[in-house]
Amino acid sequence: MHFSLLMALATLASPFRGVAAAFSMQLIEREMPVVFSLPVDYHPVSQAKLQKRNPSPTVEADTMLYDLTPFVKLSVGTPPQLIGLAVDLQMGFIAFLVPNTTDCVPQSNATSAQYNCAADDYCATMGYFCPASSSTMKSIQPSKSDPEGPVNADVVTVGSQRVDGVHMWLNDISPGAYSRMGIAPGSPFLYLMVDQGFINSPSFSLWSYGTPNNQGQLLFGGVNKAMYKGTLQAFPLSGPNNNVNMPIAAVVVESGGNSTAGPTTTRYNLADSTTAVLSTIDIFTFLPNKTVQQIYADLDITPTFIPSFNASMGIVDCARTQSENRTVSLVFGNATISVPWSELFIPFEDDTCEFTIVPYRPDLTYGPGSELQIGAIVLQYMYLAVDYDNMFAAVAPLNPNPGPDNILEIGNGTRIPDADGNFPATITPYGAPTLTTTTTGSLPTSTTASKAQAITFTPRAMDIILGVSGAILAVI
Repeated sequence: MHFSLLMALATLASPFRGVAAAFSMQLIEREMPVVFSLPVDYHPVSQAKLQKRNPSPTVEADTMLYDLTPFVKLSVGTPPQLIGLAVDLQMGFIAFLVPNTTDCVPQSNATSAQYNCAADDYCATMGYFCPASSSTMKSIQPSKSDPEGPVNADVVTVGSQRVDGVHMWLNDISPGAYSRMGIAPGSPFLYLMVDQGFINSPSFSLWSYGTPNNQGQLLFGGVNKAMYKGTLQAFPLSGPNNNVNMPIAAVVVESGGNSTAGPTTTRYNLADSTTAVLSTIDIFTFLPNKTVQQIYADLDITPTFIPSFNASMGIVDCARTQSENRTVSLVFGNATISVPWSELFIPFEDDTCEFTIVPYRPDLTYGPGSELQIGAIVLQYMYLAVDYDNMFAAVAPLNPNPGPDNILEIGNGTRIPDADGNFPATITPYGAPTLTTTTTGSLPTSTTASKAQAITFTPRAMDIILGVSGAILAVI
């Protein structure tokens, strides 16, 4: 997978934009918008592991093994080392897999702590970073605002563009651990790109070209109007957990009918407070139990109690997933995201499959199911745009037949030429630190603070528990 710069990137940091602007995602059409793009791949880590998911409620990594998690590649260090990462909407930092030996040479003594990248699905797919081989790797002190934050920083290269001083986690190769590119609210990487003039606002778009292609794009600083249908529906981000989230207005179930009955459509409206986080990692969509039971009834799914999971699950014969014409849609404002029901199942055991829309568990305090969630399966059918200047997310259905690219830069103005939403009156957009030089010709110094180095995150227990090893991957 190769990186591709979409447009020429600005070379000078923009001055601080302290003037309040209307709460909006301003889409600016320019001849050369300040944006750039990364190719995205969707592919399973291991075909062998697609047979059955782990029953442990603390094992998050198993849900990433399907071809629905977006992967990108970044080069880190000097000289550059190419590493694959999972794009993560619920994590704020970049994390790389590293060997647990300082010289990056595998241990020969089987009784000692060792790593074997070839035997680890995530490492074999993503590769690993060797800090000892990078001349630009630095140890840093955690900021006072985030004392549990990363203690390492290095250069990250995107195509031919070098982003300096990227704070990162370094995680030992171990069961359940994998490299992540965190772009949750407050992501220092996005603010670094603003600081260094690569984009004008901490923002991005993510979309898939469709399940047959298993490819997509992550576009920093803009949107591509050619890739979605209709108008973007925009919603302010809410909640205390630093998540990308969105209110679900309704769920619609459609059945294609048969020789004796015509097609049927049933709509279930959800409460105004039904705001769900978006996950690129977890394939499961968690909705209120009442709504899920209504969906099961419409789809002729009988919940089956599975003792090893201590839960009732929607299990059907896999043959049904291909022989029946059904669709499940989530409604966000005036945007409807429709998913064929055949795509909403994963293998369970023998010839049975599991439905991936499951009840939300308000009794849980952390982990999968502890909050309402739109999973990676549904996410692959939507166009998502996020702007952290304005703290809102926008969504639209994908265009199955897109024309030529139509790139619009995400700015900080008052107008939203291609997004509808209920926007507050003003914001204070983020601006890159202002640089000044002294008369003695010394290096420029910053006169305003950079969010790239001073971000505070709310720790989320779900991001601490990482599989059978029990090791901590990140505290964000």
